[in-house]
Amino acid sequence: MVNDLAAIDLDYKELLQGCAGYIEEEKRDVIYKIALRLISEAKWMPEELTEAIGILLLTWNSSFYTRYGSFDFDKLEDFISRNVEALKSYCGRDILSYSHMDDSPVQRLFAELMETLKSVRRVARTPVGTAKALHLLAPRFFSFWDDKIAEKYGVYWGQQSEKAPQSFIEFQNKIVQVANGVLRSYQLENNTTTETALKNLCEKLYPHVASAVYSTKPPVSKSLVKMIDEYNYAKYTMELDLDKYRPLVLKALSQE
Repeated sequence: MVNDLAAIDLDYKELLQGCAGYIEEEKRDVIYKIALRLISEAKWMPEELTEAIGILLLTWNSSFYTRYGSFDFDKLEDFISRNVEALKSYCGRDILSYSHMDDSPVQRLFAELMETLKSVRRVARTPVGTAKALHLLAPRFFSFWDDKIAEKYGVYWGQQSEKAPQSFIEFQNKIVQVANGVLRSYQLENNTTTETALKNLCEKLYPHVASAVYSTKPPVSKSLVKMIDEYNYAKYTMELDLDKYRPLVLKALSQE
């Protein structure tokens, strides 16, 4: 079981340290940006959405699909067509709006999508890829994970992928707690509203930190869910020493 209290008590400066480590070390993030842009341009056309998800999964989940064979693109397109209204509704929300009322419908959606994304050549299911696909379709609402992150949060399904839909619900609820803790730490320090804290973190502070890590065109903002994933990935999957990024983060914050 994880030290989830440490995760739930995450403050916004620690979060930004994780984001800085992720930005510096994870060079595949460009694929995420491309996939998000394609999702936006798809205008909820199932075929185009399927292609965008395929680009991300066959890159970020390449080891799984290389080993077991690709998923069936036609089945994914059919899944999106049948669930497009629900997916649209989730796309209009952020993680802070998630409640236990969402548990049952999201669990069903996850289970169906996981079955849809199973490999064709050798039947295998990918809870990791399923969460990534859902996140792309509603990038402010759905969290994503990998095996190490799920284990650290105490929700790892092990060899029993059929447990993953329920595990994802537990993970979503834990990420809501993390998100609220992050925003609360910013609010207490800056005497501001939740809405302003969310906007500043995602649209101002993240770009400041990204600019401090590398010098490019103005970097894109990220959703709070994605920022938390970057922290989780840097800390738990890559096992980076996030303390070394604190001076960089404090310097970026001083330029706010």
